[in-house]
Amino acid sequence: MSRPNDPENLRDIISKLEKLSRKRVDVNPIRRRITKLQYDNQENACVACFQYPGIELTHAQVLRMVKQEIKRCNGRVKSIQFQDRNVIHSTGGLENRWIITLDNEACRDELVRRGLSFEHGLVVVRQYIQFLHQDERDSAFMQKLQAQRSSKQQ
Repeated sequence: MSRPNDPENLRDIISKLEKLSRKRVDVNPIRRRITKLQYDNQENACVACFQYPGIELTHAQVLRMVKQEIKRCNGRVKSIQFQDRNVIHSTGGLENRWIITLDNEACRDELVRRGLSFEHGLVVVRQYIQFLHQDERDSAFMQKLQAQRSSKQQ
């Protein structure tokens, strides 16, 4: 039985990791993380989303601003989720997403119509499903581009 710190065991582990790393390099990181949409999913009906660069916003700030904008429609926030897209896609330069689940579509529509105002200015809020559709279009475009590149190389 080999010991964990045995040089032979470490070489074997490094070799396996390098093989896995090589396999991942051949796959576009964005394409790898796009999930198929569930268009009939009622959970997406009450979800709004906005993109914001950087990570300086907190959940408390977002919640406070959302509550301020939806108080006219007597709705409530069910959840707020932060997506660091640069980490998810193993890349840089993407804006992060804030996904806000509300209790009804009227509140979502009000939030989309009004947007959110932070210290850097007004932020456009869209229905989350619109972001998912855009991700799917971007993924299809990247797949097509990758197929064209590979056919030219052969």
